[in-house]
Amino acid sequence: MGVFAPQLRALVELAARNGHMTDAAASLGVPQSSMSRRIHALEQQLGVPLLIHDGRVVRLTRAATDLVRGIRGPLEELELALNAVTGRADPEHG
Repeated sequence: MGVFAPQLRALVELAARNGHMTDAAASLGVPQSSMSRRIHALEQQLGVPLLIHDGRVVRLTRAATDLVRGIRGPLEELELALNAVTGRADPEHG
């Protein structure tokens, strides 16, 4: 999952922003080009199209919508767990 986490997070954010790539990228604090590359890489790794380009916005395919629905909760749990660990970390003693 580690390799997929940034890409999956990008897809979830894109869905939350109704296909507005610029808004999703800004929300994640990454350039729009990075956001596009993450989504494209995920499409390539999964071997399924995730986006339908529609002018200045994109629409998620049924596969993308289903994926977002399935990963939103687990991805949030993963982020919470990682934040809990890094929040407790003592930089001087590990």
